Amino acid sequence: MTYSTFSLTRSLPSLLVTKDFLLSLERYLMKWGSDTMKLTDEELNKAIDIDIEDKMGVESFTSINQMNAHNFTDSTSIITIKFNSPYRADGTRLRISLDFSKNRIFSTLVITATMPNSRVVIQGILSGILEEIERQRTWHWIVNPPAAITSFLVIGLVITTYLLFSHESSHLSLLFVHIVLYLYIFLLPYLRPYIYFDSRVSKRKDELWDWFIKGIASFLLFGTLLTFIRDYLI
Repeated sequence: MTYSTFSLTRSLPSLLVTKDFLLSLERYLMKWGSDTMKLTDEELNKAIDIDIEDKMGVESFTSINQMNAHNFTDSTSIITIKFNSPYRADGTRLRISLDFSKNRIFSTLVITATMPNSRVVIQGILSGILEEIERQRTWHWIVNPPAAITSFLVIGLVITTYLLFSHESSHLSLLFVHIVLYLYIFLLPYLRPYIYFDSRVSKRKDELWDWFIKGIASFLLFGTLLTFIRDYLI
C-alpha cells in the first residue's frame, strides 16, 4: 500500500542550546519512535544522528551522551539532530531534522512523514518538539532580525556614515543614531547570537553583556538624568 507524504519546514526561535536540552530532545524522539512506531532498541540506536560543527570540523554521535564534555567548544557554530526511521516493507517512513545555527536563516526544523494520516502525525510530533524548545527560548531574536530588516539597517548605517563625513552634517543626534546602528548590527549579535551554545566563550559574553548594559545604564543615569535634574534645579 502506498501512503501520502507530508513535509513541514519551520524556522526555529532563538534558543539557548545546552547538552541537557539536547539529551531531553533526544529522549523525546526515542520515546516517540518506541511508543508510536514500535521501533526496537537496535532500530532506535541507529535512528538518531547528532552532528556538532566547529572550526576544526564536524563530530558525529549517535547519542549526546557520547559527548564527554558538558559544554560545547567555543567555536561551535551549528548542531544538527536527525531522526531517520528505518525502512519498512509497508513504505512508512519518518525523517526529522533540527538545525541549531548561530545564523538565524539556517536554524530550521524539517519533518517528513510517509504513513497513514501523515499530516496528523507531524502535527503531534511538532507539538512535542515545540514543548521541548519552549523551555530554552531567549529574547536574542530582537538583536538578530530577519535579513531584510538587517539590509535596511545597513543602508541606514551607510547613509549616516556618509552624512557624518560630509561637511554639511555634524549633529550629535546623527552621531548617536550612527553609533546605535553600528552596535545593533555588529556588537549585539556577537554578544547575543540567535542560537546560543553553552560554552566557555558564552559565559565570557555574559560578562561582557553585563558590563555593556551597566555602562549604558550609567551613561543614561549620569549623562542624561542628572543633567536634566541639574538644569531643572538651576
